Amino acid sequence: MIAHVLLPIPIEHGFDFLVPPELEDEIEVGQRVRVRFTGTARTGVVVRLGPESDHPGPLEEVIAVLSPPAYSTRALAFVLETAQEYIAPPGIVVNRILPSRAAAATPTPRYSVDLAAAIAALDELEARAPRQAEVIRALLTAAGPVTKKELAARVGRGISRPLSRLLERGLVREFVPTDGPATPAPPPPDWASVVPESGSALLFGGLQAADYPGLIGKHETALLLAPEILAAKELHRLLLPHFPGAELYHSGLSEGDRGRIWEQVRAGTAKIVVGTRSAVFLPFPDLDLVLVDREEDRGYKQSDMLPYYHARALARRRGKTVLLASPAPAVETYHQAMAGEIALVRPPQPSREVERVCVDMRKESGVVTRPLAEGIAQVLDAGRKGIVVVPRRGYFQAVACKNCGEILRCPSCGTPLVYAARRAQLVCRVCGRAYPSFTCPSCGGRALRFLGTGLERVKAELHALFPSARVALIDAEAVRRRPGIDLTDVLSREAELVVGTPIIAKGTALPEIGIAAAVGIDAILAASDFRAGERTYQLLANLSTRLTAGRLIVQTRYPDHYAITAALAGDYVRFYSQELESRRAFSYPPFSHLARIILPPRQGAALESALREFPVEFLGPSSPPGRGGKELFLIKAPNPLSLQEACRAAKQAIPKAEIDIDPERI
Repeated sequence: MIAHVLLPIPIEHGFDFLVPPELEDEIEVGQRVRVRFTGTARTGVVVRLGPESDHPGPLEEVIAVLSPPAYSTRALAFVLETAQEYIAPPGIVVNRILPSRAAAATPTPRYSVDLAAAIAALDELEARAPRQAEVIRALLTAAGPVTKKELAARVGRGISRPLSRLLERGLVREFVPTDGPATPAPPPPDWASVVPESGSALLFGGLQAADYPGLIGKHETALLLAPEILAAKELHRLLLPHFPGAELYHSGLSEGDRGRIWEQVRAGTAKIVVGTRSAVFLPFPDLDLVLVDREEDRGYKQSDMLPYYHARALARRRGKTVLLASPAPAVETYHQAMAGEIALVRPPQPSREVERVCVDMRKESGVVTRPLAEGIAQVLDAGRKGIVVVPRRGYFQAVACKNCGEILRCPSCGTPLVYAARRAQLVCRVCGRAYPSFTCPSCGGRALRFLGTGLERVKAELHALFPSARVALIDAEAVRRRPGIDLTDVLSREAELVVGTPIIAKGTALPEIGIAAAVGIDAILAASDFRAGERTYQLLANLSTRLTAGRLIVQTRYPDHYAITAALAGDYVRFYSQELESRRAFSYPPFSHLARIILPPRQGAALESALREFPVEFLGPSSPPGRGGKELFLIKAPNPLSLQEACRAAKQAIPKAEIDIDPERI
């Protein structure tokens, strides 16, 4: 027997290996195996088994068949199609997506609180056993039952002893999740009757918290995608009271936990999963529903490493029913709905008593302006909470040389450096490197200019203005550092004000929030990106959905920009109409299909020659920062097929070309 194995190397084909007799009953397509390749033991994935090989010489033997996780036949075919669609080496793709190992499939106990008894005992515990009281408060503010790990992340280390005492007293209950609901799922919302039983639909306006369990309860298997880990956790906890067996899958989990969930999905024992973009590859035997929440979010695009896939596009091929939900859909998605390519459903939206205020920064000064400070003071006096979104981390948004005007960038990845006040260093927020030397790499000048408003600066200003208020910070780094962090929990237990990157704008309405503000958003609007207006509108639209009643404040130097005026009016159709005309004038999506191609230096002529036969527009070159002199080109094509053919020709002519189809950043 011959096994055709894909190895994690950047070539387009696999290699044949001889299966020894003792492994013939054990080996299957989709499994990981150990083989010897060029004298080194390597791990690969079996994609085909057959009786003979085309290789003319002797074959190396398969050394071992590894334990699960493994691909199902259908999942493997889907991943290989993805590699082909996004022009990525199939060996790298199939090996990167499959978790390397699986933890034991023992159900993890969860903990909940006896509400009446816990509240009655809380005063006594505060005085006698404050650690137990902390555990009780954490469970009281949780959206549903939590694991010990999640509880520890909320309370801090060392919860074993207080948790044991609470279990002994019966104030806390432990149970092992099953597939059966703990609380019956509510019936589907009335409007769900117009959702098609198969195919794709845009839920324009987004979903309310009560809609999720009702929609999912209609289906035996469901995958709910969220754009960020924080948003996925929030939705997972929303579902847990109704579906205790629901799993949470994202890149922040250990490799073993990801492998365990993968295998449970493949076996059909995990039927409901909430996850980030990588969950789109989970090997469901049959998948009834895929719900892509906040479908417009750029977090669904894999931009960091191969394959550069878009989870929203892949989701359209996964479920029998695919629902794309958003209060501010991607222009391309809404255009498809208007053209009748996907169904358009408008769930009714609750009435919101939201006052929308635009602060003209041409007439105001300071980081936290007078209207924002007054609004926060009123909310705090009323005993409510506030959130402030700042697009950029660090103390300032960028650092420039006063001598030559150059923006200081990370030498490793090209990202603009920011000033971290707590560390008194310039740091890269992408690759994490710190640079203690405040010197311009272009001219050697040491006179630097700090530009814009960063997250830490806003937090410091709020501390100074409201010294008695607790101010918390939530960004991607905080999510990594505290895996159990949750906006609801932070507002309930830790802070009256939360400053965060746009990840805190994505989620369901929280009644305790009385004010939501956007500070420094001009950095998005002024970006060299044809989607800048769309990004701005979407951030403000998402932020407004966090409010049931209160005030939305936007600080900007562009108060008359159509993206901002339409967002403050809550008028997506007005924004869409103006944005569409701008896209049409320059032939940007949805009027074209794009690919970004990065080449080694001086390869532009070879690329132009390779694309001469195709009906594509060829833009460039530009110089992507931090890429060692490489050149960036943008390709526009009238349809996906022409784009695919042109990109394949480019890859064949220039094997070292980096190709990103349907890029979110150009």
